[in-house]
Formats: sequence, structure tokens, C-alpha cells
Amino acid sequence: MAIHKLKVWSEYMDDLINGNKSFEVRLNDRNFQVGDTLILMEFNKDKKEYLDRELKVKITYILDNSVFDAIKDGFVVMGIKRV
Repeated sequence: MAIHKLKVWSEYMDDLINGNKSFEVRLNDRNFQVGDTLILMEFNKDKKEYLDRELKVKITYILDNSVFDAIKDGFVVMGIKRV
């Protein structure tokens, strides 16, 4: 199981932390797999800097365009759960 460190824009971090957002949509440039760990690190896109908050989650589900053709080629929707 791999560990991936990913930027998350500040406007999404609260919803990730409180559980309202239980998915991530990403370019699958890292060959994400169910069971991988994501370290989601808050990033201020305007100041182009990392902030102090981060969240550790596991990938519980992956949906790509091989299953659902409305997803853009090369992208995945990942179900995630806080650990």
C-alpha cells in the first residue's frame, strides 16, 4: 500500500475534516489503489503556501472511466475514509 502526499485547497479542508466531503477527484498520475493512504495537506492557492492542517485518509473505493464513462479519461473519483 502506497502513501501519497497531496495538496488540498483551503476551501475544501473543513468539509474533509468534518466528514461532509468523503471523496477526492484527481488525475490518476500516481496509480492510486484501494487501501492506499492519502496525506491531504492544506494549501493556500492564492499565497501558494502550505498551511498547518493535514488529514490522513485511506482510499476505500475507486471509480474511473472504465466503469463510468462520464469521468474524464485519466481521472479517478476516490472514496476516502479518515484514519
